[in-house]
Amino acid sequence: MIRTAALLASALALAGCGGNAPGSDSAANNSAAFVPITEGWDAFFTKPPSEALGILDRLSLRPGTYAAQGAAHVSEGTPIRLADTRAGTDNMLTVTARGDAKQLSSITFDVRIEDAAQSALSRTRALESINNVFRFAGLEGTAVAKAALDTPAPAAGNVAGASYAVTREPATGEAQRITITFTHKPSN
Repeated sequence: MIRTAALLASALALAGCGGNAPGSDSAANNSAAFVPITEGWDAFFTKPPSEALGILDRLSLRPGTYAAQGAAHVSEGTPIRLADTRAGTDNMLTVTARGDAKQLSSITFDVRIEDAAQSALSRTRALESINNVFRFAGLEGTAVAKAALDTPAPAAGNVAGASYAVTREPATGEAQRITITFTHKPSN
């Protein structure tokens, strides 16, 4: 009796697990093409700040409150830990957005590496987080982010609707800071 109950419970648990059978109509619906929430940097930057920052929040990038700081408005995100690091060090990703009361004008991804032993994992996780934003929001910049995290040189250029700048600050010891900033460049 106990054995039968255990088998029945296992069967019920498995019945509720994962996906649809290949070839079923539901499986086809699950594999439908992903549609991004915006169509490029122009659309992203012209959204009200609450909507643009909402995209970042949905992707767990933890933007801060968008509030006036001097002549501009700024949202400084809560740092996100990228890897387990040794005591006293942090490998973090932070997102900062700037603009005015009506719209954002720039977004910065700041990757801080203090523990070199976890550098590769931290860079991979930072790239995944940044690329999720690009994919979900329909933004160009995947190659920019990858190059920024893989190449030691600063860079600058343009993607549709934005200019970008990559800076690196090799601090003392093992620390390194990589900053990738996209600034609105309206299309004409």
